[in-house]
Parts: sequence; structure tokens; C-alpha cells
Amino acid sequence: MVERSPEEAGVGGSIPSDSTKLIMENNNKNKSILLKMPYGTATNRLRKSIIFMLAGRLGLLTCFRCNKRIENIDDFSVEHKEAWQQASDPEKMFFDLDNITFSHLGCNIRSASKPWRKITKPGFRWCWKCQSEKESEFFCKSNNKCRSCRTKMQALRRFRTPIV
Repeated sequence: MVERSPEEAGVGGSIPSDSTKLIMENNNKNKSILLKMPYGTATNRLRKSIIFMLAGRLGLLTCFRCNKRIENIDDFSVEHKEAWQQASDPEKMFFDLDNITFSHLGCNIRSASKPWRKITKPGFRWCWKCQSEKESEFFCKSNNKCRSCRTKMQALRRFRTPIV
């Protein structure tokens, strides 16, 4: 049998020709028709199902954020423990498997969109000013400060001397 390099075999770092791209594109269209969804979507769903199944077998279905069990695949997400975008080496941090964990999709989204926001018990909120968890009744509807902190800040504003 004749040994061929990856480039000769058409794998590895080679760039597909235009005709190969056309065949691949048509092949993916056919797969999408058979699967009744885009082929990439189906592939990603399959990968997520495999990861969810293996995580369950290994006992890894505890949410990194809230420490509750992840019950179904629709709530399951893969998450970075530490944000890779702010790392000194983002590429290394992104692919670091020790930085990967699992969480509820909702917990992951909340932490990603508001990294300063704390996950609190139901009926409680986090005051960013006094850095404590308090019952929701101590907050105004659209404010991240509890009433006592908000009152203190308003009092300080009243006594500020204007800059001339």
C-alpha cells in the first residue's frame, strides 16, 4: 500500500477545491432535507445529546452556578468557569478543559450577560452597594440597590456642593 501525505490525501491543512466545496454544499443540502433542519443544527444537537448523556453517567449534572441538578437537556449548557474573553490568553483559556463545566442554560445566560449579578434564592435580590442578599421587598422595582442604600445615596446627593 502506498503511503500518502495528508495534503495528498485531501485531509489536514489542505484547502478544498471549488468542485469539492460544491459537492460538500450539495451533500449538506441533501442531509438537511433528510433531517428536516440544517445539517449543522442537527450535528450540534447530536453532540449536545452525547455530552448530556455522558455527563449524566459520570454524575456531572450539577449546575456550576446554583448547585442544583440539571434535569433535562433543554436546560443543559456547557460553560466556562472563568470568562475566557478577559483572560490574558483568551485562546488558551477557551480550550482549557479544566475551565469547562456544566450549568442550567438560564444560570449560564444570567451570569454571562451580567457577570456582577449574584444568583440569589427565590424572593431575594442582591444589593450591589452593600454587597448583601436581601428580601425583594427591600428593593424598588428597577433598582439594584436596596432601599436603605438608595436612601443614603440620595441624602449624600442633597448635600453635595455644586461645582462652580
